[in-house]
Amino acid sequence: MADTSARAMLRSETAIADFVATLNEGSGTLTEIAFAKPGTSQFNRAIYYEQICEAEINRLSAGKVNVSFCGGLSKEAMQPLALGSESSRKGADRFVNEKRIVSFDLDFKSNVTDYKIEQREALISNFGEQIKTALPKSNIQPWMTIFSGNGLHLHFKLKIPYRIESLQRYKQVYDSVRSYLECLTDLKFDRACSNPSRLMRLPFSTNWKTTNDPVQCRVLQHDADSDFSSVFGGFSSMAAFEYKTERKFVKDKHVILATLSLERVLEHFQYSKMATIQQRNGQSVCSSPFTQDFDPSFYYDSQRKLFYDFSSGFGGDIFTLIGRLANLNTKTEFGKVLHLAAKIGGVQLSKTESGGFRVDEKGVWYQGGSDGEPIWLSSPIFVEALTRDASSQAWGRLLTLKDQDSVRKQWSMPMELLAGDGSEVRRALLNLGAEMAVGKRERQLFLSFLQSSRPSKRAHCVNRVGWHSNKYVLPDHVFEQAGDASSIMLQTLTPDTSICVQGSLEDWQRNVGDLCIGNSRLVFAVSVAFASALLKSSGDENGGFHLVGPSSIGKSITLKVAASIWGNPGINGFIKRWRSTLNGLEAVAASRCDSLLILDELGEVTAKDAGTAAYMLSGGMSKNRATKNSTTANSLEWRLLFLSSGEISLGQHISQGGFQVNAGQEIRMLEISAECPGSSGIFENIYSFASASSFAVALANGSESCFGTPIRHFLGKAVSNPSLYKTLNEKRREFLSIVSTKGNHCQIQRALNRFALVAAAGELAIELGTLTWDQGEAFSAARRCFEDWFQAWGVGGSREGRQLAQQIKTLLQEFGPSRFPILQEFKKNADDHHQQLWGFRKESTENKYEWIVLSEVFRTQLCKGYDLRRATRDLRDAGLLQGGSSPMRLPHLGVTRVFRLNPEIVSM
Repeated sequence: MADTSARAMLRSETAIADFVATLNEGSGTLTEIAFAKPGTSQFNRAIYYEQICEAEINRLSAGKVNVSFCGGLSKEAMQPLALGSESSRKGADRFVNEKRIVSFDLDFKSNVTDYKIEQREALISNFGEQIKTALPKSNIQPWMTIFSGNGLHLHFKLKIPYRIESLQRYKQVYDSVRSYLECLTDLKFDRACSNPSRLMRLPFSTNWKTTNDPVQCRVLQHDADSDFSSVFGGFSSMAAFEYKTERKFVKDKHVILATLSLERVLEHFQYSKMATIQQRNGQSVCSSPFTQDFDPSFYYDSQRKLFYDFSSGFGGDIFTLIGRLANLNTKTEFGKVLHLAAKIGGVQLSKTESGGFRVDEKGVWYQGGSDGEPIWLSSPIFVEALTRDASSQAWGRLLTLKDQDSVRKQWSMPMELLAGDGSEVRRALLNLGAEMAVGKRERQLFLSFLQSSRPSKRAHCVNRVGWHSNKYVLPDHVFEQAGDASSIMLQTLTPDTSICVQGSLEDWQRNVGDLCIGNSRLVFAVSVAFASALLKSSGDENGGFHLVGPSSIGKSITLKVAASIWGNPGINGFIKRWRSTLNGLEAVAASRCDSLLILDELGEVTAKDAGTAAYMLSGGMSKNRATKNSTTANSLEWRLLFLSSGEISLGQHISQGGFQVNAGQEIRMLEISAECPGSSGIFENIYSFASASSFAVALANGSESCFGTPIRHFLGKAVSNPSLYKTLNEKRREFLSIVSTKGNHCQIQRALNRFALVAAAGELAIELGTLTWDQGEAFSAARRCFEDWFQAWGVGGSREGRQLAQQIKTLLQEFGPSRFPILQEFKKNADDHHQQLWGFRKESTENKYEWIVLSEVFRTQLCKGYDLRRATRDLRDAGLLQGGSSPMRLPHLGVTRVFRLNPEIVSM
């Protein structure tokens, strides 16, 4: 940009003269100069001028008052007001009848996180250069750019004024242009500036909005020859796409529209090699296919499928684009355009109409009514494709609809649901937000519509979420590598609405993710949520984590935070309850394949089912069942991590039910204490909140208002870059190197591998930008959780070893004095001891004894229920047993084989 210093631009005579002249050009229009008191932004006093001069601007700008302007007010409409008089601004929009200056507001706060006043001068320069570089010189550079205090005002001059005949229409045109500027510059402009009477800062005035920081407005850039008329006028002509559409084309148009994209259209006309399509803010920009202008002058909204090319002045929807490229008149030759569009989209027009049914923007209709009138069957539901699985079974129909809030939904409907009365189909569609006729005949006709639809498009379907080859399938989206042309989608009997999206990723990061920092259990739970999607690539086994602790310390909030990664954590949302039959739990696990299964309140399930569930969830497959015909039914399968909570541990729950606790159950569901020593329950850091409960409420509110976006961002990055799995393994090795000295028992290694996967997944999410945490945050949390687990785990690294040591300790405490006489005293009083002799106590230090146990007693009594070889190994590894069985001369017994237990056995 040119010199933007205050000295160079503040008193630019050329800019002042051009500004005044432009305001005075309008015939029969007035300029409004409005005022607000210092410290406010409410402009409620105004003066209206038919002709304004430079001296008046200088006088108005000199006072300690906020000054703004608006031009193009109708002199005729405001005739009751004397020119130059003061009046209220109320209802000013209806008095504006033309615009010669169209202005856009670029606020620094909307574009810079944690904007500081100290950044102001740097942002003025950086944003000015960014605007100059991004906007093509021809017809698109601003006429005048003004620094307004804490942002920039971009003024575009229209040499051919825009006549405002409809306030609503003007706002539509303004918003279209604003979207276009955002697309080109990658900057966010104020969306509230579309009303034509919007006040903008008067050049050379002082911004007194903040009285302790008055800022001098100044002109940063001035291009006297700029003319925005053709661009703004082009957008104003984009509204009318009136085709001569015969009724037979109505359904075809919607079917074809769903298959068309800018890339396919340009490729068909062999233009794609010339155009470099850039994606900016969800919109496509490229050079014009109609002119030789190589600036990015062609704008395309892929959601609404509208285009505008300011270098040629053409605009319309994608059918208009096809017509222009094919030299066809879209209004009079729409049938030809439609056939060409069908060819590009791969749709057979002869097959889109069948059985007398049609679909338009008002719904699904049956044309064969007895009175000749069409019969309404439902709101618009389009059959986009025929679906089937890899073995050409499980056929279905891909349905697209919009709910009553105009939110687009898709459901791959299994055809088997049409075998009955169709109630399950209607139930699913009503749940998605469709509207349906209630009459019996209408219901039957709707099923016929679904049955008879024969779209030419084909797609593969799968019956569960998760990984399928190199694609990840969610109910509403498929993540795949760029350029992958194959279609795949989820097809289930009932759509899962809990895996969904609300809010933006930035909202979730600010309201949920950032509050987790410094809280090991929250950070770990979030990392588990990401790790659950990586089991396939990492090759790890299924498994889970159980947060155990008393009521009201934050366990359920932690589960909500983890659930918000994937979907809605609210009522009937992503979180499930342990209170379920094993069959029901199998179905839930299958629906969460390659994702996270969250189960709350372990105490709600019976002790027997809890132990069985630990094996079942980790096994990844439902038990075999027979059908009515005595054949084997298809088993459900899954691959997942699960996160659980409860007031008691799995071992306690099983023991209280009178059942034996197996180490295999507990190693499959690793228990982590929810209470962190020296903290507020589960929280170690509540930031500036008054209490842990208020911090928990903030987390709950954030999780229930912003969810689903983190996993979509994470999967989008993971699928598009397979090398990330190499990074995942590197991070796992790094974590294992930190904690690998904790023990070598196979049970510890199984647990450690699971903790390492979680730690690596959390760090990977940080590296990908899904999480805004500092590197190492996930490692730190996983390490603390692992150390807390290990401390409570077992003797010698074995859960069985801990249980055996506890069993021996109990027996020694109960029978020690009677069956283990002191060795030194046994020689003198041998006849005083009864025949139930298990061994001896040998004093080693003051009040501490080494336990000498007879070999047979050690095997049959102390180690009852345990394998002797494994028991001796675990006790040796824990430092509780001296070697193995060895001979020893004992009084009155001679040389006898014994086991020698260290004194620590009774104090562990």
